[in-house]
Amino acid sequence: VRPAPSQPVKVTTDKDEYVLDNGILRVRVDRSGDIVSIYDVESSREALKSKTRLVAYENAPGWADAWDIEKSYRDYQLDLEVREDASIVEEGPVRATVRSMRGLLKSSVEVRVSLVTGERLVRVTLRPNMRDREYMVKLWVPVDVNTDRATYDIPFGVIERPTTSNTPWEAAKFEVPALRWADVSEDDYGVSVIAITRHGFSANGSELGVTIARTPMFPDPTTDYEPADALVAIYPHQGDWKTSMTHRI
Repeated sequence: VRPAPSQPVKVTTDKDEYVLDNGILRVRVDRSGDIVSIYDVESSREALKSKTRLVAYENAPGWADAWDIEKSYRDYQLDLEVREDASIVEEGPVRATVRSMRGLLKSSVEVRVSLVTGERLVRVTLRPNMRDREYMVKLWVPVDVNTDRATYDIPFGVIERPTTSNTPWEAAKFEVPALRWADVSEDDYGVSVIAITRHGFSANGSELGVTIARTPMFPDPTTDYEPADALVAIYPHQGDWKTSMTHRI
């Protein structure tokens, strides 16, 4: 994951996008702060099917407000408006970072996309400042692989689950827990999404989602009221999660 650096990381501008490049990955971030491309230089392959999405949902309470997520949450999707365009805040040579700010009503989410020299990781640091109640914020990463299975990190092992909704049992798994990561892979290529401080994951086809913040009213109406960083890493890799050693990152 962290070989000897062959070149310093660089960040440049290309029309309306920022390009972060460390010789291993070439990452494009648009003016809204979304990642529009993660090109794997070593594998000569694009890792994303489309750009990442930061989405807010009205999280109407069910039978257990803080513990349960209703399946209908996707029916009430809200876009987070751009409050501060993306800008370069770190220019290398060890690390390059692009920062943006998104918002919804009285709430905001600061987004930092970073690339470090010698690393095969795109680091995304999200700092939600949630002032509105009964909302949920998710980061979606649409991965360009063909698969109908996802692998999740669980205590003392892993579990594989379908990413389809062909049966009532599959449809009920629209949000599942994981310790640190989820992965979707073909035989020779895949992408892991690693979330050190968040544990709610979703998979829809080859698109992986991480729940960044939730703001229930019961039992604590101040849940996620204070800013708390969500540390997410996108890890394109050759082979599956085993051969790429996702579990050791």
